[in-house]
Amino acid sequence: MTTTKRMQLRTALAIFLCHGIVLVAHSISKLVRVVRRKDFGYKKVSVSSELRTLVVSAPYVSGRWLATYLDPIEQAFPGIRIIVVANPLHPLPEIFETVTPSSRLTTAIGADLARAVMLFSAAIRNRADVILGLHLELHGLLCLIVGRLTNASTWYFNIGGIAEIAGGGVAGGQRLFQMASVPSRKLEQRLLGVISEFDIVLSMGSSTRRYFEAAGITRPIFDVGVGVGVGDDCRCSALS
Repeated sequence: MTTTKRMQLRTALAIFLCHGIVLVAHSISKLVRVVRRKDFGYKKVSVSSELRTLVVSAPYVSGRWLATYLDPIEQAFPGIRIIVVANPLHPLPEIFETVTPSSRLTTAIGADLARAVMLFSAAIRNRADVILGLHLELHGLLCLIVGRLTNASTWYFNIGGIAEIAGGGVAGGQRLFQMASVPSRKLEQRLLGVISEFDIVLSMGSSTRRYFEAAGITRPIFDVGVGVGVGDDCRCSALS
């Protein structure tokens, strides 16, 4: 097989996997929501000023990088307990509790599945009020499913801007989606459909918020600039 053929095959496989992952995650989320409402009396958790515990799924991180995105939330909700499920590159600040998948679990089922297991475990054990995903692929997808299963409110923090979603996320920084290489309007629409399932969407700027609004996202969307608090209006009204 020639190099060109191998590249084409890899791209085709990546496109197939990206569509499959997003479709499966979206379907599971909607199914769990319907089942909970029908059989268990679905009850949306209030996340107003009484927010107590937030569980975060994050990529490989450093403390300074993570603090950039979580400090505004910590400032808006004094006393909040923040639990981070990640593989940190460096020790995280003491204000964040860290849950790291064991090397044995990671070796047995892979890094992504190991993080999913620990995310679900952390949400259950700590009775999380909110599950927050930094970046949609794959952290946001995991958080949406775990939030549905645990009846926690689900937040998506868009940290990659419009590129994280546009064209199916091929320029968004997630390796598998980058391997797809060819922008896909259909995959972009599927990603937007997933975002519409979250209770709250946080963005880093007004341009991303306008993009989401123009795409038909009706969930509350808030601009959270680096180092800028979420704000009293967000905490006291929109998040309740």
